[in-house]
Amino acid sequence: MILEHQSEAYNLLTKANFVTQELRSRGKNAELDEEARDKVRDAVRPLVEHLCFLDEFPLSHPVSGNESFRSYFEGVRHATEFTQPIRQLDMQTRMFRSPVSYLLHAETFELIDTELQSAIAKGIETCMLAQGVEDSQWRSVVPAWFEGKARRDQKRKPESAKTPAP
Repeated sequence: MILEHQSEAYNLLTKANFVTQELRSRGKNAELDEEARDKVRDAVRPLVEHLCFLDEFPLSHPVSGNESFRSYFEGVRHATEFTQPIRQLDMQTRMFRSPVSYLLHAETFELIDTELQSAIAKGIETCMLAQGVEDSQWRSVVPAWFEGKARRDQKRKPESAKTPAP
């Protein structure tokens, strides 16, 4: 189950990265225009849904497995984990205890295009909000690259787009 989650996440990341790189190669500016950012957000949506476990099937019965694998898997710590371990398995009703994937701490996510990082961060923030997940349940497990990325789009929007019309 864990390998399936990881493989699907990397496949979706590869697709989103391809779209981002293709858009960058077409543009003459270092910054993507709004239309290109919309395409990146569209490409990121399936990845975000996967990283937020929206496609996760509920476990009808507890799953037991190899205890030495569980100990090893849960014991791996990334330098980017600072408050709460993200690799804790649940295996009672769902796979993980965390509402977001441990893969956010993988070096791959640190090295991807910043535009892609921003789209992922904003998508996860939106997803958690839509699911009613408390900030304290997910913000404590996201990596350092995530900080500030979710709010990056807000800085780009003109003031008229930030405040609703009366």
